[in-house]
Amino acid sequence: MSFRRFFIASVLFMAGLLQPFATARAAEPQVPALWDTKERLPKPDLSALPRLRFLTTTDFPPFNFLDGEGRLSGFDVDLARAICAELDIADKCQIQALPWAELDGALQRGEGEAIIAGIAVTADSREKYAFSRSYLQFPARFIMPKRTALTEPVLGKLRGKRVGVLAGSGVWLMLRPRTFQVIVGLSLLSYAVNLFIFAMGRLSVAAAPVLDAGADAAQLADPVPQSLVLTAIVIGFATTALFLVVLLASRGLAGTDHVDGREPHA
Repeated sequence: MSFRRFFIASVLFMAGLLQPFATARAAEPQVPALWDTKERLPKPDLSALPRLRFLTTTDFPPFNFLDGEGRLSGFDVDLARAICAELDIADKCQIQALPWAELDGALQRGEGEAIIAGIAVTADSREKYAFSRSYLQFPARFIMPKRTALTEPVLGKLRGKRVGVLAGSGVWLMLRPRTFQVIVGLSLLSYAVNLFIFAMGRLSVAAAPVLDAGADAAQLADPVPQSLVLTAIVIGFATTALFLVVLLASRGLAGTDHVDGREPHA
């Protein structure tokens, strides 16, 4: 059994354990569907189209980047190829990578027909481009003390500040093709969840560890999240050790540390 299959089986097993909790939350508001998966649009006639060249960049992983073998890869690249395959124009489809600052000029000079690189939709950009419907939304959130909270737009206000990135790095590593990267990703993701749970109990800075009688309860830290984190840390050590044993066994049996149990070009 490959490591990927074992991991999927473990996730399905945990999903079964969590099913009662999911049922209890069924009455809560559901995440809205921003895309109709049943929608079918008629294909345009592109027989007279000489080419369809997408312009993108190489410096924004995991959307567009050069992989270990120097090949243009990423979500946007895969999406462009899928569009060409769906329109039956794969032989006319091209993808060219340019520096970000050169994308607009190349499009204006007719060196490409479309940009697929996450250009922000603003009033000024709408005057220049014809945008497709949004196919991706970033779920990023910033957590900061209320006394120093930033209001939108936060891009310029974050300059010069330190931003901790933990959960996203864990997810990115979990999607990598090597088992060691998956293990590190799981560890980072568990640390991020533990930190989030710990912060839910309120963090008091420079406060006395022993409070007098009649102290304000709002200044006390909630002990429940702390106990949950302590338990989660112990369980995290155990599961990490289990996965390490499994990946070592898989490496010995398959002769590779690829999550599929075999090299992609083997």
